[in-house]
Amino acid sequence: MWKKILLVITIAICIAAGGYWFTYLKEIKTPISSGINAIPLDAALIFESKQSPLAWNKFASGNMWQELIGTTTGNKLNLQVQYIDSLLKTTPSVAKLLMNQSVFISAHHSGVNSFDFLFVYSLPNLSYQSTVTGFLKTVNNNKNPFTRSYDDVDINIIHPKNKDSLSFAFLQGILMMSSNQTLVEDAIRQLKSGVSFPKDKNFNKVISTAGKNVDGNFYVNYKKFPGLLNNFANSTLHEQISGLSDFADYSGWDVTIKPSSLLFSGFTQANDSSNSFLNLFSKQDPEEIEMTKIIPSKTAFFFFMGVSDVKAFHRNYKIYLNYKQKLQAYEQYIEEINKKYHVNIERSFLDWIKNEIALVITDPSSASIADNSYAILRTAGISDAENSLNALTDSICKKNSEKKDTAHYEEYVLTHLNLPGILPRILGWQFDKLTDTYFTTIDDYVVFANSLKALKNFIHDFEHNKTLEKDKGYRSFMENISGEANIYIYAAVPRVLSSSANFLTEELAMDALHQQDRFRKFDKIGVQFSSNKGLFYSNACISFNSMYGHELKPQWETQLDTSFHFQPYLVTNYRSNTTDVFLQDDTNKIYLVNSEGKISWKRQLPEAIAGAVFQPVAFKNPKMQILFNTTTHLYKLDENGRDSKGFPVKFKSTVTNSINMVSYEKNGDYRIFAAFNDNTIRCFNALGAEVSGFKSLRTDNPVTLPVHYFKVNTKDYICVIDVVGKIYITDRQGEIKIKLKERFPQLAKCFFVEAGSDTEHTHLVTADSTGKVVKISLNDSKEQFRPQRFDSPVGMDYQDIDHDGQNEYVFQSGSELTIYNQQKKLVASYRFNEQVMPQPLIIHLPDGSSRIGAVSSTVNSVYLLNATCTPITGFPVKGKTRFTIGDLTTENLLYLITGSADNRLISYPLE
Repeated sequence: MWKKILLVITIAICIAAGGYWFTYLKEIKTPISSGINAIPLDAALIFESKQSPLAWNKFASGNMWQELIGTTTGNKLNLQVQYIDSLLKTTPSVAKLLMNQSVFISAHHSGVNSFDFLFVYSLPNLSYQSTVTGFLKTVNNNKNPFTRSYDDVDINIIHPKNKDSLSFAFLQGILMMSSNQTLVEDAIRQLKSGVSFPKDKNFNKVISTAGKNVDGNFYVNYKKFPGLLNNFANSTLHEQISGLSDFADYSGWDVTIKPSSLLFSGFTQANDSSNSFLNLFSKQDPEEIEMTKIIPSKTAFFFFMGVSDVKAFHRNYKIYLNYKQKLQAYEQYIEEINKKYHVNIERSFLDWIKNEIALVITDPSSASIADNSYAILRTAGISDAENSLNALTDSICKKNSEKKDTAHYEEYVLTHLNLPGILPRILGWQFDKLTDTYFTTIDDYVVFANSLKALKNFIHDFEHNKTLEKDKGYRSFMENISGEANIYIYAAVPRVLSSSANFLTEELAMDALHQQDRFRKFDKIGVQFSSNKGLFYSNACISFNSMYGHELKPQWETQLDTSFHFQPYLVTNYRSNTTDVFLQDDTNKIYLVNSEGKISWKRQLPEAIAGAVFQPVAFKNPKMQILFNTTTHLYKLDENGRDSKGFPVKFKSTVTNSINMVSYEKNGDYRIFAAFNDNTIRCFNALGAEVSGFKSLRTDNPVTLPVHYFKVNTKDYICVIDVVGKIYITDRQGEIKIKLKERFPQLAKCFFVEAGSDTEHTHLVTADSTGKVVKISLNDSKEQFRPQRFDSPVGMDYQDIDHDGQNEYVFQSGSELTIYNQQKKLVASYRFNEQVMPQPLIIHLPDGSSRIGAVSSTVNSVYLLNATCTPITGFPVKGKTRFTIGDLTTENLLYLITGSADNRLISYPLE
């Protein structure tokens, strides 16, 4: 982790180096060396940026970095960048230097499970050395660095505050810097030797193709790359990774940074000898990638080889095996198979394979990758392939005196070719997960798997059109990737993460697990190589999907007649023992949608519903009733949308708030409170009649907030707050019982009652639009505080979301969500990618946990977080209205119900 942090620090230091270039001694023309000459030849990766500040700002403002800073390591990196930025602001001329100067960053394997970075920068001329030294002294807390001599060159060592030490040296106008002092020594020796990467003819071929007006250039040294990669890989893969050392010689990529992707394009060099795997494709034309029409959309990994002449390719492959000293073992195996079964095993495969060969690993449904691995081969003729494989199967069965093992699934024939390990022998070690050989044919392809079950899963996805070709996300990704290649490697990161323990070190796998909700958004990776006149054209893409999170798929979507912004309500259907959804659209039409997403009925109302929806339940004879109010009427509907007897009730004057329905004794004897424009509060029973025992309460000012009912010990209280913040506390009969001098802020959007053991410990709580909290007890004491300064209007909720017995303050302002405890300390926060509705939505689930919801109607996104502000897997999802969560089927399965921008009511199943 600290090496990553040092990476950012030292990049920023390099940016600052030599500031006088713009302000002093421009005319000096002292000859200097190019920085790349100092990079030791054991570098595995080299990154060059000609305009580092611009490239960094471009990356840091993108979605990828904004997501990374939400991780522990990313946040620390961001703090380091801010630290360096604050230093640079004290000497603004220094930061301008690298606008036309290259910074080189190289990565080096440095012992078992270790790697280090070297940072190299060519000064415009030697006069700027003192400027760099002065700046580094500032970084070193204004202390002179410790200096030691190596090969007649001074190596300086600084210790930035709370950071690891950093070594740097100057030679021939080049600044060399690393947290590993030995790496600086290696750079000094390299520069003095006169040998360098540009003098390597193979490297020179790729560096000569590098673009100039790009965000950066990236070089891979395949001879050293495996050593670096093994730092991150599971030890079981080290042998296979080591084989990458002869994949090619070098790759050079131009880097383009986009808000939601990183694009790489360039060339790869593989020498003309037979010892480079990539060179096997030098005389093969790139082939179109067509097998995505049968590959499952849940593919996690896809390794594709496109060959225009299969037999020539296989001949060259055997020459490559000879170089690897594996040809003898291969030929011995082939000879034994041919002799034992009286077959020609190579012809049994090579005679019908056409131009596409691939390994596919689908989203693992078990701990074993082998259970989800497939080999897919394009055929020159499907009947020829079937005849050849069936003849081979018959020969093996005859020799082994066994019955041919076949099965049928739908209209497909599934056959067992009892020849374990044949596919890795014929096709290459990449297929070593295919230890058994069950096969079937789909369109023009033969599909191999380790079991009948795996083949059936493959067929099921194909028959239900769940293929990569039909996957919208994959089609969008392919806009940045060529449709043809000789080698194509694809990984769906969210699916690969589920089996990360199979290929990452234990530590990294645990990190990936803990941060999977963020890493899942690094959606897809694709790398391609295509032969091109002696070099291989190479391109790659890393895509980022801020909407991803193991995306939830709707259980159902119901099209309504028009748009709606109403929050859906769940109502119990006692007849079917399920839960239905009630809502109103923007033309005032109301709907009841059943648990399967079908509209049971709809009805036009003359007005909009004024607030909350309630479901009164008869104590002895429960049946569906839906209660709500408009500004002029009180409605109660039955399960068919018809008015209950005596309803709607026309109010004598206009209602100014949303009604509230309470039951004092929890026995079905309901009281309904409403505020009117004559400044009165009135109480109604469940039949819509005004309760004579409640004295009509008159307020000094209009009331727009719902009336609250609460209990302290055995006493019942009714709380009313008018628009200027005056508080009225009455008993059940509407008589004032507690007079308070303290007031709430004017035009409060909501308030909360925190009932305590007595009036002194019972509080009324609200917050104004600036985030100032006002807390008034029933003994008339008042507390005010503002936990932080907010940039946008604030909405607050006040509930116990972590179930510790104390309420938390949950604030939503702009794109920022923050939670403070009773001690006014920040306990959790989250920043959304866009502005969301100002009022947070708190949901308490049946298992005792809580969720925090947020909605961005501008980008049609619904967010769901847990009590620690960690996004729930699968979110955000499509949606624009405030939502509700509940069990629609009484099967202990929760669903989130929201509305979308295209006038649909959507039900998402929650895990």
